Amino acid sequence: MSAKHSKEEFTLTLEEAVDTLSNIVEMDIDSESILTTLEEPADQPLDLKHKVVYWLQGKNIDETANVIKETFRVILHHLRNYDKKGYWYLPNDETTESIKSIMVLVGEAAKKLDRHAILIHHEKELSPTHYKEYKRLQEFYQTRIARRVDENLLGKWIMGLSQRVFAQTIPHQVAVAEALPSLQTKHVFVDLETVKNDSEYELFFIKKDDGERFFNSRLIKNIKLICDFGKHITEPRADDPLVSLSIWRDRFLQGAARGILGYALPSIEAFSHYVEALHEDELYIFLEKAIVALMLSSNPHNIEHDMSLKSTRCYFADFQHFLRQALNTREYQHLVAYPEEKSEPGKVELDLIQALCKGLFTQPKSMQELAPQLNILFEEGREAYGKNHPSSDTKALSQLLGEEYTLLTKFFKPHATGPLLNMIDLLENESYQAFDPILQSNLPNSLFSLSFDDYKALNIRMPSPTRQAQIGKSYVIEEFEEFLRALPDGEHFLVINLQDRTAWREHSRCVALEDLQHHPDFSDKLTVVTIPKETEFYFQMVPYNHENHAETFIESFKAKLLDDMSGFYFPDKVKKVLTEGSLEQMLRAVHQVFFGGRNVLPRERRQDFIEIFYLMLEMKIIDSVRPTLFSLVCKDGIDLSEAANGELFVFINLLRKEKFSKSDFELLNQMLYMPAIIHRERVMLPERFNRLTAVLKEIELVRDSLGWKNFAEKVDTYLSPFFGKNVISSIRIEPA
Repeated sequence: MSAKHSKEEFTLTLEEAVDTLSNIVEMDIDSESILTTLEEPADQPLDLKHKVVYWLQGKNIDETANVIKETFRVILHHLRNYDKKGYWYLPNDETTESIKSIMVLVGEAAKKLDRHAILIHHEKELSPTHYKEYKRLQEFYQTRIARRVDENLLGKWIMGLSQRVFAQTIPHQVAVAEALPSLQTKHVFVDLETVKNDSEYELFFIKKDDGERFFNSRLIKNIKLICDFGKHITEPRADDPLVSLSIWRDRFLQGAARGILGYALPSIEAFSHYVEALHEDELYIFLEKAIVALMLSSNPHNIEHDMSLKSTRCYFADFQHFLRQALNTREYQHLVAYPEEKSEPGKVELDLIQALCKGLFTQPKSMQELAPQLNILFEEGREAYGKNHPSSDTKALSQLLGEEYTLLTKFFKPHATGPLLNMIDLLENESYQAFDPILQSNLPNSLFSLSFDDYKALNIRMPSPTRQAQIGKSYVIEEFEEFLRALPDGEHFLVINLQDRTAWREHSRCVALEDLQHHPDFSDKLTVVTIPKETEFYFQMVPYNHENHAETFIESFKAKLLDDMSGFYFPDKVKKVLTEGSLEQMLRAVHQVFFGGRNVLPRERRQDFIEIFYLMLEMKIIDSVRPTLFSLVCKDGIDLSEAANGELFVFINLLRKEKFSKSDFELLNQMLYMPAIIHRERVMLPERFNRLTAVLKEIELVRDSLGWKNFAEKVDTYLSPFFGKNVISSIRIEPA
């Protein structure tokens, strides 16, 4: 490849180029919708599909031409890279099929644009087939690629595709010697941009209430094209740490299996004594298989490597599968429903189930064990991008976190298809018919302990312990219910649910969790509160975006907290503590301590206000419920939960300490990065990270302006009446 081509820069990615072509192919040029005036808003960019309509209207012919040319150039660039790598000589190269599909899209889009140029602009010269970019792409494909492929097979393949996709045709009303496909597109909630952002991937596992999927087959085809095409374009470095992410995941699961196995070992030994009495029992059979799979997944020799026939991840999936089957047997249901009828063998079986389920939620601490790998990532990133090791003595914590996040974001940029490939693997093997993150290896993990005076609560990072096959129906998973039953008298679990119960995507998960605490079996073991972090008010969007007067904002905030329809949910036992007077008292305290009682609060400061108040509210709820375990839960324990756990950890440390220690900083990095890296192969989403660092910077500014001692005294002066104690001297936080 020439230097010119290797240094070429593009404004479109491969994903955007493929999706642009697909959107063009699916449009009905003859319909009036393509001719409808569409103005591009100045303050908000259009999504890709509407941009295509905007380009094709003819408002700016040069812009349209540039976008189409850029699309052809991007595809040509990737074809050249692919050809340079010499992958044509690999047997059964599935990427060849992806290239065929992309070139079919190129050809069909060119036909559609030809038709548009004649029909709308009456100028044949505007046809993309006259562009040099199109001619170069076709020439390269025909001379360097097509001749290497069996032309008969390729022709049959294209003909079959054309017959399937373009079965219906309509005659043109003008003199064009071809028929245009009459393509119908349905409104879907998931598009390629959403998939790229990895923000609503759960919708790929969930059906609408009418049984249809939230995505169409074309979207999946495009994702598959991009993944198959892209994974061969860039040859990874042999020493690239990101190549080992699958091994990281195996090590994480191997450590989790080891912890669960160690916790359940006494129950397993007791269970093994009843082989003769239970060997024909269905529950016994599933439990025996679960134990064997757990032992195999705990074996370090099964961590993925070149000679592995079955990896730790597969064995752990078997363990979860057999445990789930055991929890759905008639024998288990009978043991739970009629505990007084338990035989001695039945009691042993139930004890083992409870030990396995409790171990699943409390024992995994293997993210901390991967800390050396995370440190390697940072060191590799600093070396690659010429950054010095950060010094906590000279920079604010918010600045340090921002620099490291930028570093990791750059480091992960070449790995951008990681989440896509991960999701495609799950969809292709069709093992998962619902969004069930814990069953999909997104395991709970203990992070830190928080205590007020005479009790200690263990913080557990975990996803929502629910299963959702349809958008309107969610169920709490059996493992979580049995874990709650396993809690001894006096132990209590607090779930602070950060999902938005007013959102169609999350409502059913919220209701399932909130209702569980009212079940007779769990009322003494579980408290669930919902503090939403997805609402218009939380983001201070319309109609709250211009509510700059502090007094109006505080009154509006209080009204939201007291309104069951605004997304907040507090059970009666929590409402007794969070009265209208106490909530107003805390709102005024936050206003005075962190914002100096200012009369005007711009939108960014109001967002910081909300975040700081949420921290105070979380601390107050923990102090009043006095749980032994608590979790800040979002749909998958990633992004929202990462940021929320990190904020709470940082905030309490800022109250109690003048400086962060090295171990504090390392633990914080594990909270902020490891869940997304392990489970989604990316870093935390930028909107969540930016919200975290913005509020942290606000707190640091106040603390630095007052001095640490004066800041601590002011916090205690304003917050102690609300907590009924000296906050800073009574609160403690330490690693799990």
